[in-house]
Amino acid sequence: MSPHPLIRPLVRPLAHRFTLLALAIACSFILSGCGDAERGDAGGGPPGSAASVEPVVRDSAGTEIREYPAAILTHPAPRQLAETPEVVIGVVEGPAAYQWTRPAAAVRLAGGGFAVAEQSPGELRYFDAEGTHIRTVGGAGQGPGEFRQLTGLARLPGDTLLAWDPGSLRLSWFTPEGELVRDRALESPGGLQGIRHLTVDAEGGLLVFGPTAGWEEVENQGRVRESWRIVPLGPGGEAGTPFGAVPGTEREVMVNRTGPGNEGIVSIEVRGRWWWGEGFARGSDRGAWTGDRLQLEARHVGANVANEAPDRIIRVQAPERPFTRALIDSAHAAELAPITDAEQRRLFQFDMDTREYPETVPPVEAIFADQAGRVWIGLTPLPRRILPSGGRTAVDRWLVPEPAEARGILTLPPMSVPLWADDEGLLLLRNDPELGVAYVEWYRFRL
Repeated sequence: MSPHPLIRPLVRPLAHRFTLLALAIACSFILSGCGDAERGDAGGGPPGSAASVEPVVRDSAGTEIREYPAAILTHPAPRQLAETPEVVIGVVEGPAAYQWTRPAAAVRLAGGGFAVAEQSPGELRYFDAEGTHIRTVGGAGQGPGEFRQLTGLARLPGDTLLAWDPGSLRLSWFTPEGELVRDRALESPGGLQGIRHLTVDAEGGLLVFGPTAGWEEVENQGRVRESWRIVPLGPGGEAGTPFGAVPGTEREVMVNRTGPGNEGIVSIEVRGRWWWGEGFARGSDRGAWTGDRLQLEARHVGANVANEAPDRIIRVQAPERPFTRALIDSAHAAELAPITDAEQRRLFQFDMDTREYPETVPPVEAIFADQAGRVWIGLTPLPRRILPSGGRTAVDRWLVPEPAEARGILTLPPMSVPLWADDEGLLLLRNDPELGVAYVEWYRFRL
């Protein structure tokens, strides 16, 4: 099927090599205070067998902890993607509706069609099941139905779409026909000083994650790690009672001041490194999966849980992966490869020469969740490849721990990230490595 009968997109058959690299991914953890229950078998079968990747299951004060052996990181998931996409939306040259600058989010609609959020310009584009453009709503601006920075999209019951614009801190609800139903601005919900993530569960429940302290309050601490409070939102976006907290962003904060007594703020400079701590959050069936770049685990928080503890934790027991000189050199070479300007290369090289890397590679690059609320853990790729469209790190190896019949490593096409998934297939963003053109593609799962 083609995106449009008059358009000939550049589609190269993707001869995927579903070959798994035996990566030793870092994860150090402490497991304490566990309850009496212990079920399952870790490493109870021959290498590569289903039994060899069974978790040990424990209960700790009401939190279910599922601990997997390192063998799961080299165990191919039984369910992989088809070798070629069923639908491709994108062109090298053609109508603007098929060209992507920064496609940030997408969903599959009940009738098999697709809706894609284009961050720049801020547009919501609808396509039918064959990838033919139907309509575009929104546009750049700050008025009703317009967007400054469209980055989030969720499908609610009845194919209502909920769009999230962090640039204007606004939620917008659209009918299946693209008509704006209502919108709501979120101003410091639950006392948050900023919104780092907004997630929507399968039933339309909303959770927002953010710090309660602004950068001005932590300026003297230098490199700091935020703690994100979790705030539930009602059906109309009204803030509920905050519950729980998860590790957030780690940044170095520098505040430049002027005036008598240095009371005036000139600028606040916030810097970070990709190997520092970073929090992730994705909506699940009834709550959200959260994760951390520094730990190979995913933690689930329930929207209706009164205490601050997660109700589920998934962990992987794996050896550490050292940051060797060869690994660092390869990462630097990949970072310099797209830079052609001599002065820029010199500045990048100076920055690289002064970097301080940790002893081990952070194991997690991203957290994703499908429409059944199952978590996917994106494993850190090295060297890292940044998608020209979207600015995100391409992740092609994902650990899918549950359910058992799909357990293992799922391999995606090179230079891609997942946008939306259900039991039938996966909608992803892929960049052509030669032309840099972005495509939104729909793949079926195969066994």
